[in-house]
Amino acid sequence: MLTHYARKALPRIFRNIFLIAGDEGNDTFEFDHRMSRLTELAGAIPVFYSALDGALPISDITKGNPDRLGDTSPRKLSDLPHKALLIDYNNANQTLPFTEVGHQYYRKRSEVLADIC
Repeated sequence: MLTHYARKALPRIFRNIFLIAGDEGNDTFEFDHRMSRLTELAGAIPVFYSALDGALPISDITKGNPDRLGDTSPRKLSDLPHKALLIDYNNANQTLPFTEVGHQYYRKRSEVLADIC
């Protein structure tokens, strides 16, 4: 698909594309072959992240991944697409039981679900 649209604008087909607790590199918006063109497909891209998400650092260690989008937010804020909305959920994660490693905040916390709705 990228090859077909390499020089064409992508059609906007979504109102929102939610990136919640994303196990994706925090530099993902910096590259065409990753998510830089995602902004063309949606009116807004809310990025929910939490430094207290215990699952994403595990991904860093076990897979040798760089910092994750859902843990640190985007790496470079100066080049962040204007449609990306950063939402920090550290406070929501502080009240989850330790056994859940904080990765389920987006489906277990009523205030987060309300924000999604």
